[in-house]
Amino acid sequence: MNRGIFPGWNRAANGVVYPSQRLVVSGALTTPIVSGGEFGGALTVDGGLWPYRASLSGSPPPELNVSPVLVDGARWKIAAAGYGATGGTYNFNVIVVSADGQSVTAAQTVQVQSPIVPWDSATKGTNITLTNGNTTATKTTSNAHSAVIGTVAKSSGKWYFEVHVDTAVSTDGIIIGAEKVAPGSTFVGAPTYGFGYYQTGQKINASTTLSFGSSYTTGDVIGVAIDATAQKIWFAKNNTWQASGDPSAGTNEAFSTAMAPSIYPAASVYYGTGDAVTIRSRAAEFSYSPPSGFTEWASP
Repeated sequence: MNRGIFPGWNRAANGVVYPSQRLVVSGALTTPIVSGGEFGGALTVDGGLWPYRASLSGSPPPELNVSPVLVDGARWKIAAAGYGATGGTYNFNVIVVSADGQSVTAAQTVQVQSPIVPWDSATKGTNITLTNGNTTATKTTSNAHSAVIGTVAKSSGKWYFEVHVDTAVSTDGIIIGAEKVAPGSTFVGAPTYGFGYYQTGQKINASTTLSFGSSYTTGDVIGVAIDATAQKIWFAKNNTWQASGDPSAGTNEAFSTAMAPSIYPAASVYYGTGDAVTIRSRAAEFSYSPPSGFTEWASP
């Protein structure tokens, strides 16, 4: 058999030219994947004549490779290979060409997400239970301050994370902010290098509270923008930056002071009947977009 007379046609051994079955490519590669994870999924190939060739066009993840694979000795697939390392959302094409010259372009979208930044189980305060992959901190017994910090600190650059208030038992039990070290069995904003947005609407540093913004409660989302290079912090409630703060412009920050060599996301809870907060460190989890120039906390 002579293949490739022209696209979609073939010549048999007796010289007869006949049409090939139309080449069809279906399916999608796996999305999202977490940075460091293996690309997955496969496209199914029907029609045309093998062997097939596969290539990429557009803007694929730099680490992604695709190749034809024979499955069960009968069916062909275009399989993904490689390990995602560069975060982002990628829109690209997988181009499949059959031996008889047919070509199909299959549009794909793959998102490579940074690993989540959970609360640190090793340094959490007394009577806090961590769930949901250690992203949710719940006060389980006794009424007393107890705090958690994230597992990743930042020492330079502009960063953003959110904390969702899952349950606020009362009006004055939760403080959300950033800390140099784990406060343990005290509250965020108690140390000199601790900076908090108190549930009452006040801000707090070195155990001193000042008038600041709106109070918050169950269901609210607190955004925290930190310029670690300029050493400034801003707080938002449901995407409204408090006290006329503007992280993008670098103005009206909640705090502008020495933050220590590095700083962690932090939260403290008080009421043992269930104060609970969840940290969100990746853009895919955010309720709101980071301010212009700021990056998800989970990014390296």
